[in-house]
Parts: sequence; C-alpha cells; structure tokens
Amino acid sequence: MTITRGRLAGLGLAIALGVGLALGTGGATPALADNTNCPGSISCYEIDIPGTGNYASGHGLPSEVDTGLGTYCTNQYYSATGTVVFEASAFDHDTGAPQEVRWRVWFALTPAGSATKLFKAEVPSVPQTVVAASNPDGTTSPGYFFACVVNYDTGSPPADWADSVVQGS
Repeated sequence: MTITRGRLAGLGLAIALGVGLALGTGGATPALADNTNCPGSISCYEIDIPGTGNYASGHGLPSEVDTGLGTYCTNQYYSATGTVVFEASAFDHDTGAPQEVRWRVWFALTPAGSATKLFKAEVPSVPQTVVAASNPDGTTSPGYFFACVVNYDTGSPPADWADSVVQGS
C-alpha cells in the first residue's frame, strides 16, 4: 500500500479511527505518543499499538540544515521476531509534489541500548520494506526499532510525511 498525499491528509482521521476500533474490540490498547519528539511547533502525530506497530505523520517539517528542527523519530517499537516492515512517503508542504528526504530505521537490543542503523534511503517514498535485525547465523534478534525522517537539504521546502514501523513475520 503506497502512501499518497490524499492518504496523508486523512491519516489523522485514520489514527483516531484506529484508536476507537482497538479500544472497542478489546485488542491491544494503543497509546497516543506524546509529541515531545516533534521539533519546534511542527504538527505531528503518532500512535503506538503494542504488538502491531507505530504510525506517525506530520506537516511542515523544515530543513534540518536551515533550522536544526528538520528531524522526527518515532518512539521505539518492540519486535519479538526482530523483523519489521517499514513504509513511508514525503511531500512538499506547499505544492504536494513528492519530496526527497532521508529515511532511517534504527535497532537496539534494549530500550536504552545503543542503536544501529539497519536501513537508509534518500527518496520521496519507501514502499513496504522488510527490515530485520539479522545475526551472522541467519537468525534475527528481538529488540526495539524506530524510524526517523530528516528533511535535510539546505533550502528544502517544509515537508509533510507519514511513516510506519509494523510487526514483521
């Protein structure tokens, strides 16, 4: 499933509906993340559903180089399998055109442990991509994953974005 600008605009509603559905069905209780990791006065939202995934979106992320406020990282998501699926898209806040940003997925064995970058791309969109904490023997390690978006380039227009880190098999 590709995130389009139209889908991005409706993501806030989808988050609200997801919270209502999860609460109403007795499933895992989602937690609306505090937005303390939302830079400056940028509008951002995140919902974290234990055992399912973390979903984030935001509007008007400025250039990191120009302002120092152009990075957003999701809260950590624990994967018992050591595998997640990452998907993301970014758009120019003013024109709606796809916008190249830096996407990163990080992994740590413990919540306070040092993180290792497992995935990086500098593109407007990342289709569903499996990211695994692979060991030399081919197994994976359970642990904590989080994703970051960086609107890096000097003079880049503000970006709107959405990303998800969901449980992999």
